[in-house]
Amino acid sequence: MLLRAFDGVTFLQAWKGKENTRLEVLDKPIEVYIIGLDHLIKNKEAIKRNKDLDDLRYLRAVQKERKNDEA
Repeated sequence: MLLRAFDGVTFLQAWKGKENTRLEVLDKPIEVYIIGLDHLIKNKEAIKRNKDLDDLRYLRAVQKERKNDEA
């Protein structure tokens, strides 16, 4: 699904902070872009649904682990 609007972050901010990965579809690699972790956290903080607030615990742990790996 292509999203062009996000709560808590603009599209341009999300695009600049995007992450990419490759998927194989019918044995062909396809590069796809996803919202970066920092912006996903900002988005879920802005939405504030119970499910999103629950997700934040996990996402913040991943964020912390990534920062520790970079150090």
